[in-house]
Amino acid sequence: MSTAGGNSDDKDKEAHRVDSQVILGALREVVVGVLPEVDREAVVAGAKLADLGANSVDRADIIGDTLENLGLSIPLVEFATCGNIGEIIAVIDARATAN
Repeated sequence: MSTAGGNSDDKDKEAHRVDSQVILGALREVVVGVLPEVDREAVVAGAKLADLGANSVDRADIIGDTLENLGLSIPLVEFATCGNIGEIIAVIDARATAN
């Protein structure tokens, strides 16, 4: 008899796991879409969206669009204390892995 139940749970967790590099790549694509004047390579973990030229509406759009592209649903309030892109990635990674 197989342990298909446990194996299925592992597969479900794998399906929801999002690598931090994948998250960064998704953020880069959205940032340059919302802020076309930003060089894609400027979107790094230590960068602040405000320093890249994003206003509060842009920041909400960037996070929301990134989540949509990754197939995730995380309340925007979870990102309220994020100071830079690395912290945004950490919230997405933690929440995606927790689901």
